Formats: sequence, structure tokens, C-alpha cells
Amino acid sequence: IISIKSIDSGKLFCVSDNGKGMSEIKIKNILSGDSENVGIGISNINKRLNNIYGITLKIESEEDMGTTVSFVLPDNNKGFGGIK
Repeated sequence: IISIKSIDSGKLFCVSDNGKGMSEIKIKNILSGDSENVGIGISNINKRLNNIYGITLKIESEEDMGTTVSFVLPDNNKGFGGIK
């Protein structure tokens, strides 16, 4: 499920699934950029969001239940496709 909605602080972008989920260790490896132990896709997106907008991904996951990856792009940030 992909969703974008307006919240008080900006636009909330979420991608959720009902897959196998991830352990806390895997989430920490992704967010720290340790691509040797995980794939580089989510880690790369996190680095780009941080470099361009100063924000990071939030990853919530429970093994055998699914994962939600989200971030908030502040309204005062005009760089992301002109979304207002």
C-alpha cells in the first residue's frame, strides 16, 4: 500500500506491506547504511533523503506481520516535485 497524505507538519509518505517483516537488527543496519548485511535500495533512499532534505526514513516492522516505511516532507520544503 502506498499513501501520501497531508498532516500538520507536511506530507506523510508511507509504503506498507504484509510480508515477512524485518528484525530490529536489520532495520538498524538499513538506517546506518550497512549495505554489506542488507540490500542497498532502502539504505540508498534514506541517504538521499537525508542529503537532500535533512530527513530520514522511519521503519516499523514486525517479523511475519509486515513493514511500513515512511517519512514526512515538511511543507516548507519546495524541492520534492513542487508538492504543496
